[in-house]
Amino acid sequence: MLLRVVGLLACSTQMVHVERTSSDVEVISSSALDVRPFNSLIDDAARNGAGWTRSPLLVCLHCLDAELGARKVTISEVANRTEQRDTVSIELLRNSLADDSVRGEWYQAILYRQDDGTWRFVSLRRAIRCWRRRGDSYSRDLCP
Repeated sequence: MLLRVVGLLACSTQMVHVERTSSDVEVISSSALDVRPFNSLIDDAARNGAGWTRSPLLVCLHCLDAELGARKVTISEVANRTEQRDTVSIELLRNSLADDSVRGEWYQAILYRQDDGTWRFVSLRRAIRCWRRRGDSYSRDLCP
């Protein structure tokens, strides 16, 4: 899974890919998000002793407000190894949003564990699913 993720991240944003994710969701295209603001937030929280900074899953939930405004949230976490993991890929789906155009959001985050045991984003990608667009795929295109 991690190699497939890295391969997708290495592709140009101009190319169109159809990717089957771990939850079998079709992502046609996605946008790379700037991870610096999220990592700054994590840095500040870690300095203040916030416990959520030590869990890649909690980091994603905290930074992406994943539980808000969605009827269904699905999360998949894949680590590079079981013990002493230092890289994690998290796929987060928010579906049935209370929005008249956006039906759902897909996020794919790659996080790396720091020496102090806290986690930082290496990359973060986002795609959306529209109520009025044909098919069930996610893409970076805006909804009509």
